[in-house]
Amino acid sequence: MGSKLIGDFIRKRRAVLKLTQKELSGSLGFKTSQFISNIERGVAEIPPSRIKDLAGILQVEANELANLVSESLKRKLMRKSEEISGETDPFIDEFLSAWSVASEEDRALIKTLVSKVLKF
Repeated sequence: MGSKLIGDFIRKRRAVLKLTQKELSGSLGFKTSQFISNIERGVAEIPPSRIKDLAGILQVEANELANLVSESLKRKLMRKSEEISGETDPFIDEFLSAWSVASEEDRALIKTLVSKVLKF
């Protein structure tokens, strides 16, 4: 699942709840709708620190949203690995196995680190 798919998910939930981008952004403490717009267009990621709040506002389970975000990250890692080496890296396979059993706290730390390394 890519970032665009996460954006579509958020857009659909907003529509069901009859929230504008500005209202949703405001509920998360942002002054403009740009934060949600960027996520919905797939040009920005949901910061791990905002998943729980965003899930609450969208009335979905935080785990459901976290799983969408982690799946997106997983796919980005796979694409990046394949771009660099031309094939799947065994390290990535091991990483993904470890990721599937990692705690939410560990996942948040990993996401922050990987985001900085991959610069997205």
